[in-house]
Amino acid sequence: MTRLAVNRKLSDLRSARDRHAVSATSLAVSEARMHALQSARALCQCVAESVQASTHKQVAGLVRRCLDAVFGSGAFGFDIRFEQKRGRTEAKLLFTHDGNEIDPVEAGSGGAMEVAAFALRLACLTLSTPQPRRLLVLDEPFKAVSQDNLPAVRELLEALAADTGTQILMVSHHEALRTGTVVTL
Repeated sequence: MTRLAVNRKLSDLRSARDRHAVSATSLAVSEARMHALQSARALCQCVAESVQASTHKQVAGLVRRCLDAVFGSGAFGFDIRFEQKRGRTEAKLLFTHDGNEIDPVEAGSGGAMEVAAFALRLACLTLSTPQPRRLLVLDEPFKAVSQDNLPAVRELLEALAADTGTQILMVSHHEALRTGTVVTL
């Protein structure tokens, strides 16, 4: 091998060593970034789980409070199950009656779905950021609730309006729901 060929090979070796050093440095930087991103992801997941737990407590607690106030303690249960699907968290609303999971739409729940829907609307209003004016406008919201339970609904509406600072404007034909300022048309 000639001197020129040896010098070319030595030059190629130095160049390969330089590229290897740059690649090793780039790999180390990439690994450090990956570790930082994994730490940030873990922190975000922790914060998300904390917010999710807090929100679950507030929403499910309000719905349970409403169901208990109207139908009696423990008559209907409510929970929210969070599931990871397609890379995101989805919430499934669960109702129980006598210890069994039910579909309140199909089960003819005697108005439990309407009471829960009202509670969910109120929860959305109270959890909104920034805080909007706390006003709920309801049109015949409790028409499936039995006449026997309407006084409990009225008491619940009065208590929730006071507790949450929410003004409730309701259109209803039920005399038992009359409370506050009543306008007859």
